[in-house]
Amino acid sequence: MRTFLQKTKLKLCQTTILSLLFVLSPLVLAEESYLQPAISAKKLDPASYVPGQLIVKLKEGKTTTDLQELNSKYKVSSMEGVFKDAPNPEVVLSGLKGDLAKLNVEHQSWYWQLDKDSSEYKDYQQRIEKDKEEIRGKIKRQEELILRLEKRQKRALNSGQASSSPESIYLLKTQDSDADISQMTADYEESPAVEYAEPNYIAHMSMTPDDTKYSQQWAHQNTEAESGWEINTGDSDVIIAIIDSGVDYDHEDLKDNIWKDGDGNPGKDFVDVNTSATLAEGYEWVTGEDYSGVDYDPSDYLGHGTHVAGIAAAKGNNSVGVSGVCPNCKIMPLRAGFAIKYNGIIEGALEEVDIANAITYAADSGADVINMSFGGVYSETEKEAIDYAYSKGVILVAAAGNENSEDTDREKSGSYPAALDNVIAVAATVKDDTRASYSNYGDWVDVSAPGGNSDNGILSTVPTDALWGDSSGYSSSWQGTSMASPYVAGLAGLIISQYPDYTQSEIKAKITSSADNIDSLNSGYSGKLGSGRVNVFNSLLADEDPAFEIVSAAVSESSGDGDGMVEEDEEASLTVEIKNTGGDAYSVQGTLSTEDSDVDISASSYEYGTIKKDGSLSNSASPFKFKAVSSFTGEKIVDFSLTLTALGSDDRTLNIQTHLGIKKLNSASAKDALEENRPAIYGDRIIWAYKSGDYYELYSYDLETNQEEKLSFNSSEQANRRLPFLSGSKVVFYDSRDSETSYKYKWPIYAYDLDSKEETLITGETETDKYYLSISGSKVAWFEDLDGDSGTVYLYDLDKEEKQAINSAESSPSDPAISGKKMVWQDKRGGSDVYVYDLESAEELKVNPDTSDSPYSPRISGNRVVYLDSRNSHTDVYLYDLDSK
Repeated sequence: MRTFLQKTKLKLCQTTILSLLFVLSPLVLAEESYLQPAISAKKLDPASYVPGQLIVKLKEGKTTTDLQELNSKYKVSSMEGVFKDAPNPEVVLSGLKGDLAKLNVEHQSWYWQLDKDSSEYKDYQQRIEKDKEEIRGKIKRQEELILRLEKRQKRALNSGQASSSPESIYLLKTQDSDADISQMTADYEESPAVEYAEPNYIAHMSMTPDDTKYSQQWAHQNTEAESGWEINTGDSDVIIAIIDSGVDYDHEDLKDNIWKDGDGNPGKDFVDVNTSATLAEGYEWVTGEDYSGVDYDPSDYLGHGTHVAGIAAAKGNNSVGVSGVCPNCKIMPLRAGFAIKYNGIIEGALEEVDIANAITYAADSGADVINMSFGGVYSETEKEAIDYAYSKGVILVAAAGNENSEDTDREKSGSYPAALDNVIAVAATVKDDTRASYSNYGDWVDVSAPGGNSDNGILSTVPTDALWGDSSGYSSSWQGTSMASPYVAGLAGLIISQYPDYTQSEIKAKITSSADNIDSLNSGYSGKLGSGRVNVFNSLLADEDPAFEIVSAAVSESSGDGDGMVEEDEEASLTVEIKNTGGDAYSVQGTLSTEDSDVDISASSYEYGTIKKDGSLSNSASPFKFKAVSSFTGEKIVDFSLTLTALGSDDRTLNIQTHLGIKKLNSASAKDALEENRPAIYGDRIIWAYKSGDYYELYSYDLETNQEEKLSFNSSEQANRRLPFLSGSKVVFYDSRDSETSYKYKWPIYAYDLDSKEETLITGETETDKYYLSISGSKVAWFEDLDGDSGTVYLYDLDKEEKQAINSAESSPSDPAISGKKMVWQDKRGGSDVYVYDLESAEELKVNPDTSDSPYSPRISGNRVVYLDSRNSHTDVYLYDLDSK
């Protein structure tokens, strides 16, 4: 057990205003206003430490026997390792598997000895199955932990951070109640066996969405958090450790986000204070506080840790209370702080040894981020623990302190651990983005975040029955760097959720480089508040701007005579598939417009949503719609503009798509001589069939050069070329040459390369009908109807010049479509269903549910399938995502 307080060091960084009792006290709170929000008759020394205790680290090759003489001089009664050895995860897993194997052997042994119908056997069977299920659960959780640690380690390895381990560090306890710790420290420092010696310092807490209280969370407005949540609301696999006074893990706004260890414990309590020694120093216990016995109940009697946890990761969009910065991340409650009273004033304090063990525990238990809303003087022990956690890939965030100082003197400043190299130091700002009057500052600060002041505090969760609690479970009267730090910790959790492969340096760079510069608002503090006040939205945007291009654009009549021409008063549908070759784009909105007075657009907008890098999406579920006005005659090319807007990026107009050539005739006399048939577009090229005289010819139009060209073929025989389809430079079509029938769906199918002018016969004339011709890249697909009820889907590879039947013996396909390496078709093997076929794995997948009613007309783009379905007594368009299922 440890005693405590003789020279105070770390302070919970928060400035609270709770009632008449809790007034802003700039003297005890290390970062903001500390967890001692009251006027104190006696100012505590910022270098306080636990009486009768010393921490030493031995040099390499030295042992505890090398300290025998000094230990005897200072009546050292015990010398134990500061850091508790964490069991090797692989060893733990092996042990659990061994336990399961033993139970299986035991089960087999008793199986043959007991009467299977006896109550004894049934009770035994029930018990052992329960034991085995419990061990299986532990094995699963241990395997998940191992994978988590391996994944997180990559952040450190990719950052070039060498692995470290805090070894040979011991806590010495003396029986001499009058021992001069300052002198004792100096004597041990002089020993050739000792690398460093220091007191066991005391740290102090630095504090001075449809959620019902969300409107009061002004900090989220300042940081554009709402826009950020359009991109990511946090991954439940990301864990934020809160090292503090504990957490009310049953709080209505926190309980759904509380992390549990392999045994179901909601965190750990490291506090174990020598009560008698502390009382001898003039301190008083706070009734109900827990001062002894390391256990797994991190309950928060003070309230500071619960407030901090809510800022980082209170559950969002749950119709309750507030929303944390990372509303879906997990909270790991680690109690290293406690409430203590001196001269009638209550403050929050933490012992260095407890802090260090909480840090290493968090690292070994899979935490991604550690928040430290406390501060004090420099401690080697604390640095050892922080460096260990950093070497494991952990992001560490700390409150800059509430001393209104830029001093980082190791012996005096309360700016540690924030001022350490491997920690993100956070200063505090108020509602107008000026520096909070209590906040520390300096060129060692990395970034600033909302910390509040007496006019506008930070609203967050508190226990209903804690010392600094509130019957409502929420309090908005808190201020301090203790509040600013978890804001950044939550932001780190969001960034890890969005960019799971980022290294530690990349995560920190995202936080700092995306901040809003506030130097102009803070005269005299330029460059001393870090890179600025954090901006949640900016931090989640991709480093690379989105870049859109057209994959395909197709026009079809949605009302009219069905002749493939957009004539006066006929409505046409425009389906546009766009690809994003740049950085991730969010909330992408497409708006179609034209300056052509002969066109009337009736459906001009479509919400494409999120389009990731190298992803593509189509508006096939709800195409753009337009009409040719009644006064229009003749034929022309109509220029459309598709303007795309996305969160955080400039509007973009797709010029490729804007010049969408739709040849159109509505003159009755002209129709007898000229007729357009089935245009297709890909990139800058348009292809269509044009009837002149008795035959259809194929024409192409290049949008970049504005050149129209009639396609020429090897055969001198006049022939009809109908229903062209286009992908890249490849065109496929029906060709009547060498055919004796006038029915186009029996004609041969040809391919034509617009660049090389080469043509390829894909299949000749057939007795069967060939429907649903399509092309993607070098792959051509179609369906041959055998008897009206069944048929075969064929695929032709233009590169390999190979034709193959795709469907299996069990399938009965029709209406195929192809995109990339996947095909989709309607299948009648079990009535009518939609199947996707993977050309690489040859695997089939039925995408519609059993509740469907004759789904048909499937189409595919990338990993998304759309089809028509009449399951609700009317026909609707359904979308199936192959990624999300």
